[in-house]
Amino acid sequence: MSDIITGTPLVIKVIVSLYRKHRGENILRSLLNQTIEEFLSLKNLQLCLNPSELYKIWINKIESDTGKPTGLPYDVTNQKALEHEEIRKQFEENIKLVKHYTKKFLHLIIKSIDKFPYGLRYIAKILRLGLRRKFPNASEREILKIIGNLVYYRFINSAICSPDAYDVIDVKAGATLDSEQRKNLACIAKHLQLISMSKGYGDTENAHLACLNPFIKESHEQIRSFFSEVCNVCEADDFFGIDEYSDLIVLTKPIVYMTVQEISDTHKILIQHLDKIAPDYNDPLREIFNLLHFDPNLDSLTDNLCSRTSLGSSGTNDSPKQETMTRNNSNLSRNTQLCLTLTNRFTPNGEEKAELINLFIRTKRLIIELIHCQNGDNLKMILNTPCTFEQEILHQKLVKRREKNKKFISGIDQFELIRKSLGMPLENIKREVRQNLLDLEQVEIVSSANNYQSVISRISQDIRSQRKHRQRRQKEMSHLKQVYNVLQKKQILLKEQVSYYNEYVKACLDGFNNRKGTKSKNPFKRKEEKVIGSIKYSAAKLYEKGVILEIEGLSPNQFKNVLFEISTTEEPGIFDVSAKFMGVTMEKVELVFQDLLQMQYEGASIMKMFDKAKINVNLLIFLLNKKFYGK
Repeated sequence: MSDIITGTPLVIKVIVSLYRKHRGENILRSLLNQTIEEFLSLKNLQLCLNPSELYKIWINKIESDTGKPTGLPYDVTNQKALEHEEIRKQFEENIKLVKHYTKKFLHLIIKSIDKFPYGLRYIAKILRLGLRRKFPNASEREILKIIGNLVYYRFINSAICSPDAYDVIDVKAGATLDSEQRKNLACIAKHLQLISMSKGYGDTENAHLACLNPFIKESHEQIRSFFSEVCNVCEADDFFGIDEYSDLIVLTKPIVYMTVQEISDTHKILIQHLDKIAPDYNDPLREIFNLLHFDPNLDSLTDNLCSRTSLGSSGTNDSPKQETMTRNNSNLSRNTQLCLTLTNRFTPNGEEKAELINLFIRTKRLIIELIHCQNGDNLKMILNTPCTFEQEILHQKLVKRREKNKKFISGIDQFELIRKSLGMPLENIKREVRQNLLDLEQVEIVSSANNYQSVISRISQDIRSQRKHRQRRQKEMSHLKQVYNVLQKKQILLKEQVSYYNEYVKACLDGFNNRKGTKSKNPFKRKEEKVIGSIKYSAAKLYEKGVILEIEGLSPNQFKNVLFEISTTEEPGIFDVSAKFMGVTMEKVELVFQDLLQMQYEGASIMKMFDKAKINVNLLIFLLNKKFYGK
C-alpha cells in the first residue's frame, strides 16, 4: 500500500490533471479563491515554527535597531533558542496562528464536498473498493489515508502552496507572492497533509512541535469522515442518466481525439490484459480483436489507419484536411492527432441507424399522446381498443393548446414530422404507432411478447430523467457564467500586463537612446537617494563597533594596521570597499546595499568580505544608513 502513496501512478496524474481544469472550469479556484486571498491579505503574518530561525530574526532586529552587537551567539539549537522568553512567546503565538488557519482551511475543504468533481469522487470510490479486495486485512483507517493522499495531497495541496501557478488567485502585472507568503501557505499545506495522514511530530529534531500532535489527531478524525463521504457516490449510469436505451436516442455520435501513439499504447494494454477485461470468449471485445490483422506497433498501425480499420469503433475524419492526412501514410507520426467518431459496431449504422433513432423517438411521443387521452392496462390494450368521441375531443384540445403555445421547434424535419403526426385523429395515430412498433420489433428493439413494456419503461425513465437533465443544464449554465466572469477578469489582467510591459520596454529604449546624454528616469527602478563621499575606519575601530568579527590570519592586536575605506559610486546603492594593510592597497570589492538588505531579510547575520574578513551584516547596514543616508 505504501507504493501507492510514495509512487506517482500515471492514471492518478491524468485524473488529477483532468479535474483541475474540468471543462475549462477551474474547480480549485471556486474552492479556494476567497480563503486564500483573505489569508494573503494579512499583513506581517509570519508562521515560522523554527525557534532557531525566530532567534536569528530577533538578533537581527536588535542589532539593526541599536547598531551594537548583542554579544549572543548567532547559531543555536531549537532548545537553546526557546530558553529566551521573547522567542518562546513568539513561538507559542505562531503555534496558535497555525492551528487557527489550518482549522479554517480544513473546515473549508470539508464543507465544500459538493464542489468536488464527480469523476474524482468516483475514482476514490473505486480505489477504496480495489484496496479492500487487494488488502483484506488492512484497516479502514489505512485505506482512508490512501484516499486522502489522492483527494488532498494530489488534488489540493499544490494549489494551496502555489495558488498563482494554478490560477487560484489573480496576481497583478509586475506583482508576485513574496517568500514570506509562500512560506505561510506551505506551512498550512504541510499541516493539512499531516492531518490527512494522521502523522505527528515524534523525532528529536522536531520535539518542540510535539504540542501539535493532539491537534493533528483530533483534526484527522474530522477529515477521515470527509474522505469516507467523498467515496459515497452513485454509479456513473445513475449520475449521468444512462441505461441500455440511451445509445438508441443519441442524436450526436461521441467524438474522441487521440494521437497515433495513444491508439497504439491503448491497443497494447488491451491485448496485455484481455483475459481480465474480457474473460468470456464470446465477449464483443474479443470479436473485435479477432477482426484486426495487425500488431499493435506504430508502423503497422499507421499502415492500417490508411485503410480506415476500426478499433471497435469506426474512426472517421470530419474534415477533408484530416481525411487527406489520415490516408497519407507519410504524414502520420506518433504525435499526429486523429478525430475519431465512435459508432457501435454491433448495431445498424449509418443512415439506417439514424432512421431507427428517429422512429423510436417519434413512436414514444405518439404513445405519450395516446396515454394522455386513453387509459388501459397495457399499451397493446390501448392500441386495440377503439377511442370514444370524448377522447377524440380531448385530443383535439391538446393539439390546439400546443399550436397556441408553439412548443415544437420549427425548421427541423424530425420535429415537424412529429407535429404533423400528433395533429392526426387518434385512430390514425394508433395505426402509425402499430406500424412503427412492428418495424422496431423486427430489429429487436421492442417486443410484443411483454405488451411493448420496454417502450413504456423507457418513457417513464425519460420522465424521471427530466428533472436531472434540467438540474444539470442549470448547473452547466452556472459553470459557464463563472468561467465567463473568470475570463473577463483574466482579460483585464492581461491588458494590465501588456500595458506594464509596454511602459517597461519604452523606458528601456529611452534609457538606451539617451545613455550618452541625460539619463532617463526609469519608473521601475528602486528609488534611492544618491549620496557622495567616503568614510575610513581602521579594522580595530570596526572591531570595536562589532562590524568586523574576525580577519583570518590576523590577531585583534594587528587590526590597527588595516584600514577600510567605503566610498560611493555613480550608481545609487552601490559602494566600493577597499582594504589597506600598512598603507598598501590590498584588495577592492563592490558592495551592493540591496544585497545586504536581502541577506538580512533571509536571516543571514554574517557575511565574508575579501574571503578573509567576517562581517556582521546587521551592524554594517546600520553603519551605512547612519553615515550615508542619515538614518
